This record gives sequence, structure tokens and C-alpha cells, in this order.
Amino acid sequence: MPRAANRRRRRLMAWGAVFAGLAAGIWAARRPRRVARGRHTHAPGAAAVALGYEPHDIDAGIVARILLVLAVGAAACVAAVVLMIALLENGDQARYAHFTQEQMLTLEPPPPHLQVRPLVDRDSHEALEQYRLHSDAWLDADHTHARIPIDQAMKLEIGQPLDARP
Repeated sequence: MPRAANRRRRRLMAWGAVFAGLAAGIWAARRPRRVARGRHTHAPGAAAVALGYEPHDIDAGIVARILLVLAVGAAACVAAVVLMIALLENGDQARYAHFTQEQMLTLEPPPPHLQVRPLVDRDSHEALEQYRLHSDAWLDADHTHARIPIDQAMKLEIGQPLDARP
């Protein structure tokens, strides 16, 4: 039942936003009163005209109403967006409430491939490792530590002598 209530609430909010926008548009588009409509009721004085007064200015009341409509429409849009975000977040929390933590983890994509020829690089690395496993070498310049082949190391570990017995 909560899911249906959320849907009804979302629909109601969407229709409310649509009707608020339509009402604001209709109110803004209505015709201003014909009495003032850009004409003045009295002629400006000679001093006002000399100071730059323009007798054909628009009516300040109309401009104030237009700005008020724009401000109310912007505030209604912001309120509708905030309300829809809040509703969608609540719906997401309810939708994912039964998931486990593993299911909610964000997956990270693999890192980019930085090698030009990864297969060749892997083969050369494996060949180097095989060489190190099956060859002997000195590990330091003083010749105190040596690396021996892996098969000889395994024989020493289990207690068999390295040279063959007659």
C-alpha cells in the first residue's frame, strides 16, 4: 500500500506543478488595464522633459506585476523540484531496504590497460620466472648467498641428497 500512496502523491504533486505553471502563465498573459496602458493621465511638465523624462515610458505597475509573476513561478518551480527530489529519495530508500550490504556496493570499473602488448609482456615475465626457478646464480657480489634450481631445493627440503647414489 505505501507504494500506491507514493504514486498518488507523486501524481498529485505533478498535476499541482502543472496547474501552478498554467495559472502563472495565464495570469502573466492577461491584458493590462486599458486606462493606463503606456499612456499618462497628465502631461509631464517642461522641467521633467528637460531632465530627460520620456512621456512614452511603460507603466511601472505592469513591470512590477510581470516581475512578481516571474518570481512566483520561479519559486514554484524550485519548490516542485525540491519536493520531487525528496519524494524520489524516500521511494529509493523504501525500494532498496531489503537489499544486503553486498548488493548495495558500488562497483568500480577496472583500471585502464596501460600496456601496449600485454600478452607479450606476460610471456616475457613468465619466461624470466621460469629461468629463475630452474637456474642457479649468486645473489650477492660477495658470493655468500646463492639461488639453486627449484627441483634441487625440493630434494634438499625432503632430505634426499643432491648427488645420485650408486
